[in-house]
Amino acid sequence: MLLFNYSIHFNKNNRAIWKIASYQLEKTNLSKLIISKIKNPIIQAEDINDVKAEFTADPFLIKHKNEFYTFFEVFNSSTKKGEIGMASSRDGLQWKYEKVVLSESFHLSFPCVFTWNGSYYMIPESAKSKSIRLYKSIDFPYSWKFEKSILDRGNYLDNIIFKYKNLWWLFTSTSNANLYLYYSKSPLDPWKSHPKNPIKHDDADASRMAGNIFIKNDSLIRFAQDDYPNYGNGIRSFYINTIDSMNYKETEITTIPNFRGKDKFSLNGVHSISILETSKSYLLILDEY
Repeated sequence: MLLFNYSIHFNKNNRAIWKIASYQLEKTNLSKLIISKIKNPIIQAEDINDVKAEFTADPFLIKHKNEFYTFFEVFNSSTKKGEIGMASSRDGLQWKYEKVVLSESFHLSFPCVFTWNGSYYMIPESAKSKSIRLYKSIDFPYSWKFEKSILDRGNYLDNIIFKYKNLWWLFTSTSNANLYLYYSKSPLDPWKSHPKNPIKHDDADASRMAGNIFIKNDSLIRFAQDDYPNYGNGIRSFYINTIDSMNYKETEITTIPNFRGKDKFSLNGVHSISILETSKSYLLILDEY
């Protein structure tokens, strides 16, 4: 059993202070922690030196040219909106905060980063703009340019995009209790709504996305936020058994630990996770309070 112990912290508005932590897990056993030199938390508000930060959350892990990068939400306490920050690491163990790399006039969070045609793209949550906005890196990892809105006229939350079997797939939610699926020939082509939408309904403990699709032994694993009875209660994992233009099926995984507040991980709260395979282990980054 994994035990990650932290004390709980709240700000003066009684809002949870999220921070980002990292762990190494055995390749053969995702529930077994490797003792390492990682000093947690790896990124917290005190590390942010270019804006006045209240908390850090929603980490997404990328490896590029033997360097590790984490993109995440920095909540700017001066503007009261989220911006996208970035930290770097040479070994995945020791991290250095770099800078805010993307900011808009509206709130940004949950920066899902992916590659397509040799370039990096990002779809941060931008629900306040009533759209899902696609950005392209013009100087990775520092500079990002708006390309287009791929979905409009909606309150789209915690969006995840990935490619599988010659189609691109997009998960999104409009509340904590539902999940929608879209597909397209490419990120820039029109997106079609899946005929089974919403693929999750009235299910606050297994709908909203908690991070990228994780591929393990050729299996697709979806991480979902458990937001019942309250936001940030935990994370559950599901095998995607079937995903095509007509059907979608998933089953919950019991062999991967539920990342849950005051349960297996002894966290007070957690709602985002990112896992990357390295030569000797799985590197896991999550947000917690």
